[in-house]
Amino acid sequence: MLLQIGSLLVPQDLTGEILLQLGQVSASLLTLKFSRDQEREADKYGFLYAFEAGYSPQGMIEVFEKFKKMEKKRPPEWLSTHPLPESRIKEVKEYIATFRPTGILIKDTQKFQEIRNLILQTKESYDYVENGKKAYKDGKKEEAKNFFERALKLYPKNTVALIYLAKLEMEEGNLNKAKEYSEYSLKYDPNFFTANIISGIINFKLKNFENALKFFEKGKSLIPFNGISYYYAGRTYEEKGNFNLALKNYEKALELGPKNEPWYRDCYYRYNRLKRL
Repeated sequence: MLLQIGSLLVPQDLTGEILLQLGQVSASLLTLKFSRDQEREADKYGFLYAFEAGYSPQGMIEVFEKFKKMEKKRPPEWLSTHPLPESRIKEVKEYIATFRPTGILIKDTQKFQEIRNLILQTKESYDYVENGKKAYKDGKKEEAKNFFERALKLYPKNTVALIYLAKLEMEEGNLNKAKEYSEYSLKYDPNFFTANIISGIINFKLKNFENALKFFEKGKSLIPFNGISYYYAGRTYEEKGNFNLALKNYEKALELGPKNEPWYRDCYYRYNRLKRL
C-alpha cells in the first residue's frame, strides 16, 4: 500500500494511469476504514454485553494493553485493518465514563478458571497441532499425521487434530477411518463448521447422500456466508439426479464465494453445464 502511494508521488505524464492508481488506493483505504469501523462496533457491543451481564469492562482495557505490549512493528492506524490498541483503550475508557458501572462487578468465575486451566493443560497438544498444520501445508503428510496423533495422545478431545486426521485418511482413500475421526470430532463439538463439511464430504464419497446433506445443511446454518456448504450440497443433489436443487445450490455458492477457493471453478462449470440441459 505504501509503495502504491509512493509511486503516485513520482512525476509521470500518464495522467490516466495515475487516476486509475488513485482510485485503487482510495478503494483500498476505504476498505481498511470499513474494517476498523467494524472492529470499533464489535468493541462497543463487547463492552455493552459485558456491562449488561454484570462483568467488569476493565478486562477489555487489560486485553488491549496486552495487545500493545505484544506489538513490535505496526503501520499507522489509517493503513491498518484494526484500530490501534491506544485508540481502543481510549474508547473503552470513554464508554466506562459514560455508563459509570457501579456495584459488585464480576471479575472472575469458576467457569472461566475451568476454561483457563483446560487451555493450560492442553497447550502441548495444540502446539503439536500447529506443527502438524505446518507440515500438512508443506506437503509432508506422514509427518503431519504423526504430529496430530501425538496431539490426540495428550488430549483425546482435540477436535482440530481429529478433523485433520479425518482429512488425511480421506485423501488416502481410507473413508471409514476418516468417518470415524470426523464423528469423534463432532461428538465433542457438534458446531465445528469444518468438521461438518469434512463429514459431509466423507459421506458423499461413501454415497450416503442423505447423511451428507444433513452435514452440509448444518454447515449452511453455522456459516451462511461461505459458499462451500452450498457447493457440496449442489454436488450431492446432482448425484441424486435432482438438478433443480443442484442448480439453486450452485448459484448460491457462486454468489457467496470466495472465488479463490479450489471448488469455485468446478462449481462454475457444473452450474453452466446444468443450465444448458
